[in-house]
Amino acid sequence: MNSSMLLLGVLASLPGFVCFLFFVLPLSLLIGSVVLIAAIYLVNKITGNDKKRSNSIPLPTVVEGMGIVLVATLINMAISYLLGFFLGVEGVQPGMDRVAFEQAIKDAIEFELMVFLSTILVNCTVFALMLPTSFVRAMVVVFFQILIVLLNVIIIALVVIGIMFAVNPI
Repeated sequence: MNSSMLLLGVLASLPGFVCFLFFVLPLSLLIGSVVLIAAIYLVNKITGNDKKRSNSIPLPTVVEGMGIVLVATLINMAISYLLGFFLGVEGVQPGMDRVAFEQAIKDAIEFELMVFLSTILVNCTVFALMLPTSFVRAMVVVFFQILIVLLNVIIIALVVIGIMFAVNPI
């Protein structure tokens, strides 16, 4: 490999990196921040602490929320990578026999469950530290974040299904 091939390889991936850095990452952090703020608002409303009492969870600004989401995401990425590295999850490979395939699927499900649980634990810890609140209240915030995201996914799926049936009825 000569230096011109290396330079062309870097330049070929540069537009994708720029797109990620200036579009995907800020948009993802913005969405995560809005979901975080909505979850905190709902927790404060449901617990009756929305009247600026001392025991309510303070609402972060959108930029502060983006920072909180970024910290939680970076920690979750590192933990997910370490879990995958130490557990040695290989996934499904071409030419696997049935027993190996079933074991690979079981390993992948176990890995994803462990990542999901570690993500919840990390998010609770980050929220408890960065939002001046208790760990238990941070758990409630994470629970409401999951509910908000699930409801949005269900609504989007129903809209997509509705469009599919409208365009191509059975």
